[in-house]
Amino acid sequence: MALGLCALGCDGTTSISFVTSTQRFELSTMSVGLPTELRDDTSTPATVRSVDCAATGVCPPTEGSVGVALACEGGVCDPAPKTVDAPVGDVVDFEAMSMDLRDILSTIDSIEITSAEYQIELNTLTIDLMEIEVYWGPEGATAIDPASGVFMLGVMPPTAAGATGTGEMALDADGNAALSDYLVGTSRRVRFFARTRIDLAPGGPFPEGSITAGCVLSVRAVGRIAK
Repeated sequence: MALGLCALGCDGTTSISFVTSTQRFELSTMSVGLPTELRDDTSTPATVRSVDCAATGVCPPTEGSVGVALACEGGVCDPAPKTVDAPVGDVVDFEAMSMDLRDILSTIDSIEITSAEYQIELNTLTIDLMEIEVYWGPEGATAIDPASGVFMLGVMPPTAAGATGTGEMALDADGNAALSDYLVGTSRRVRFFARTRIDLAPGGPFPEGSITAGCVLSVRAVGRIAK
């Protein structure tokens, strides 16, 4: 954790800047649940089998098809887009990460995420990945559910199959403001989640592999110096 103390403001406030530890997550195609009978191994790499449905307009039942819905589109069975979620790291305690918050500031007016950097550490996916959305929620949240007080924090851009690298997440202004209010007025402990959508097409790559990424948040806390 890197920590820095900014200059005292004219209104008697000051700010402390620090970064969180790396919060990692993994998104796997195992969550898609595409039946193996829709796997076509006649080409390398394997593709999604094109199942004809032109005559009936209905896709035949497939073993294990509870994992993904199939719809007859253009005469072939097309897997519906599937949402894949995963927890990001463990519970994050912002106060524990910077004990100086308690030692230096008697009152805290805001705790703001100023930027979020990500690194794709491992990517064995055979498919391109759509945007990855990152959410924050209370410590007790177990899934991405607005009813549980879960908000979007930011979005990572699409990632090509097998690609790795670093970048900066596009932060969501409303979600960031809600996080600041929560950290100041309710609790310093929150957890994060990641979500993406996987949209497959007949004849396209069969989904295999996973992606592992880490996120580091830059944080600024503003408050008044303890006497």
